[in-house]
Amino acid sequence: MNFFSKVLARVTIAGAGLALTSAAALSPASASTNTSADALLSQGMPATASSESTGSPAVDAVDGNLNTGWAPASGDQERYLTVDLGSRAMISKVVLDWGAEDAGSFWIMTTPAAVGVIWNQTLVAATPSTTGQQTINIEPEGLKQARYVRIYCSFACSLLEFQVYGTRTH
Repeated sequence: MNFFSKVLARVTIAGAGLALTSAAALSPASASTNTSADALLSQGMPATASSESTGSPAVDAVDGNLNTGWAPASGDQERYLTVDLGSRAMISKVVLDWGAEDAGSFWIMTTPAAVGVIWNQTLVAATPSTTGQQTINIEPEGLKQARYVRIYCSFACSLLEFQVYGTRTH
C-alpha cells in the first residue's frame, strides 16, 4: 500500500457523488453531510506553493475571487498548494473550485505544526474526474486538528479557490 492510498477520515465528496473511507474504497455518497455553521478559515490567509505560473500566485486560491486562481509552473513535478490557517482548527469541510480544469487525482493533507514537518494527516485521497466546485465534508469521526492544509495534484492542475472550513481550537 503506498503512502497516498490510506485515507484516515471518512469524507463525502458532494460534487462527485463518492464517499471515501479508511479503506480508500469508492461508494455512493451517503446522505449524511456536515451541516454545522463552521467558519471559512482559509480566505485571506497566507498561501504558498511548490511553484507558481506567471499571473497565478498561490494567494489567488484563497482570495475569494473566482476570476483568479493558482496554477503551478509547467514542469513542476510536486504540484502542491499550502494554506496557513494562522492557528489550529478542527477541519470540517474543504471546498475546491477547479473552474474548467479536470481535477484528476489529488490528496489533501494536514499538519498541526509548522511547515517543514511530515504531512501525516490525510483528509482525503481522491481520483474523481470533475470540473467546477467540489465539496468534501469531513465526517465527525474524521475531524482533524490542523494549522496547515495542503493539496497535492497528480498532474498539472489549477485551483480558482481552495476553501477550508472548521472551528478554531487555539
